[in-house]
Amino acid sequence: MFWFKAKPRPLLLGLIFILTSVHYSFAYALGNLPAAIEQTQHSVVMLNIVKRLPEDGLDNISAQSQSGLNKLNRYFLEHFPEMGGKEGVSKITGSGFVLNHEGLIVTSAHLVKGAHSVVVELREGKTVKAKVLGVDSSTDIGLIQTQPFNSAVASPKQGALNEIKPGQSIYTIGAPFGFAGSVATGIVSAIRSTTQFLSKTKLIQTDIAINPGNSGGPVFNMKGEIIGIISQIMSTNGGSQGVSFAVSMDEVMESVSKILAQYNEAEK
Repeated sequence: MFWFKAKPRPLLLGLIFILTSVHYSFAYALGNLPAAIEQTQHSVVMLNIVKRLPEDGLDNISAQSQSGLNKLNRYFLEHFPEMGGKEGVSKITGSGFVLNHEGLIVTSAHLVKGAHSVVVELREGKTVKAKVLGVDSSTDIGLIQTQPFNSAVASPKQGALNEIKPGQSIYTIGAPFGFAGSVATGIVSAIRSTTQFLSKTKLIQTDIAINPGNSGGPVFNMKGEIIGIISQIMSTNGGSQGVSFAVSMDEVMESVSKILAQYNEAEK
């Protein structure tokens, strides 16, 4: 009789310990959030883009990559027509992050490909014009350049892909519907190798609420390290339904190197 009464007690205490540990780990992560945001917010910019969307591919990327990029463009205009203009001209708000003090900014290819003009709005409200250096449509990564930044605009440290785990707390800073500097939190849902739009990249699936204006914005872990760039959502109504995807930084940096090499070669 005593054995049956006493035996569950260690099990119960163990369960309480596990649940308490998880609770405090989650609380600790969220407790670090204000400090992480303070550390990273100046590296995030808002982009105001004017462009005419191409009907056909305008470069020599693969047909599969071009098809995926066109799907993203069409999806955006179909679900958010109020963001568009007349005769195929569209005015789009997006996000990006500062790569270095020389004025390089990483964003999404589907935002800046074919752009007529790109204006960058910094955290302090200052606006500067930017030039599109190129895009890598296979990963939906675009690279633009503006004037050099001051020392207050620091590029965040990059987090390693092999350290990203499902259930890990993360956050993004972006400009949903033009509200610059907006923070949204969530977790890593999974690591994917392909989605409906992109088939040649490593994607971080999240449950962060992503809306128009978040595309191109960075995703951070709770240490303030950048782990990915927001690319797309899956949705039946055009709004956030808890399934969003970010291109991992390993892929981002490979694309940046490729874009810079192509740009420098073309400038010779």
